[in-house]
Amino acid sequence: MQNETVMAIERECQRVLMRSVNVFDQGDYRGFAELFAPDGVFVRANQPDEPLVGREAILNALLARPAGRLSRHLCTNIEIDVIDENRAVGRCYLLLYTANAADPAPAGGRQADPVQRLGEYRDEYVRTDEGWRIARREGKAGMLIGPASPGRGRRFPGNKCAARPALPGPIRKTQPGA
Repeated sequence: MQNETVMAIERECQRVLMRSVNVFDQGDYRGFAELFAPDGVFVRANQPDEPLVGREAILNALLARPAGRLSRHLCTNIEIDVIDENRAVGRCYLLLYTANAADPAPAGGRQADPVQRLGEYRDEYVRTDEGWRIARREGKAGMLIGPASPGRGRRFPGNKCAARPALPGPIRKTQPGA
């Protein structure tokens, strides 16, 4: 395959990735589902044993999300590997910020939830008659960011935020020889 073809496929798959998180964050769940192949699979990080198969299943699961849940998916370290003219795989790190739409939104912005998540997406892409689509997306949990204790970060039903122990007191720097 020529370099120009490889680069064009990489770019198209990256556009699908970025479009998917943007439409999701805007609440356009139909637009999100349509970025999957008709028989595409979506494996959510918080429900890895319950893959969603097909656009309708993906859409129905997203429509069942708690009302008022806001999200912003920030993708970084994006890599796309082209397998051939019709298939590619990709991965990226994902920083997920969430908030409650019912919270006040002053001019400076709405307060994000106290616990955020760092994970990754592992995608398989396929060329279809509609263009490049996600054949499979697997979300992987990585780290929790922010304070977590029982009950914190659980502002929405089904939010499976794990508690973790508090960090020890402040770190004190000492001078050499002190």
